[in-house]
Amino acid sequence: LLTAVPAASKGQVVQLAARLGTKALDQYSAEIAADLLATVKNDSAGVDARANAARQLVALKRQDDAIPTELLALLTPRSPRELAEGFIDAVSVSEAPQTADALLTALDNATPGVRPIILRTLLSKTDWTRSLLAAAESGKLRLTELSLNEQQSLLAHTDKALAEKAKKLL
Repeated sequence: LLTAVPAASKGQVVQLAARLGTKALDQYSAEIAADLLATVKNDSAGVDARANAARQLVALKRQDDAIPTELLALLTPRSPRELAEGFIDAVSVSEAPQTADALLTALDNATPGVRPIILRTLLSKTDWTRSLLAAAESGKLRLTELSLNEQQSLLAHTDKALAEKAKKLL
């Protein structure tokens, strides 16, 4: 089955097999991840193909700390905004413990158009929001970069400790 599936869908087949409880395709996971990463890094591949490969790669390697770091490190100020959005969107579903750190590191080189996307992503999970607030507390970023709606949502966060911390920082 795996040999009959287009390369762009192989990661999804392995994920489906894992959800069904079979380990039969696990041996192909590293090969598929390498192929997806090659597509992500291929500047001649279209933006959509690269972003789609990034989404599949993160979905395949959800717990792998190296994947978000590697994807976000590929973004430069010259990267098309659509590519940055695609990579950040891909990283947003990561369950790797260091994803928030990778996103915060990506802020250092992010263009003004990409920074709000990264900040919005950091606000999407409680643990990541905690990391965002810690970065603000240490002076790495200012919470005033958040939109007014995001600031208000942060102040009304369901985690009262985070809401209080945000109130002190804003």
